[in-house]
Amino acid sequence: MVKGVRKAFIIGLRSGAAKRLLLAASGLFFLYIAIKIFRPCYGDVWERFFKPTLKRQLIISIVLMIMEILIDS
Repeated sequence: MVKGVRKAFIIGLRSGAAKRLLLAASGLFFLYIAIKIFRPCYGDVWERFFKPTLKRQLIISIVLMIMEILIDS
């Protein structure tokens, strides 16, 4: 019985990692779309607001993926 619970817990962690990755990717995608839509209105000023945010989100996503890999192994 313990083996089944352990296996289910590991599968749940893996699917959680996939969901977090998809959530981060969709957030970056919609941010990219927002920049493309509002660029004609605001010019390069709009990009300066979101450039640091994009870098932070990318770094956080990579760190979370590495942590998940280390925890699973």
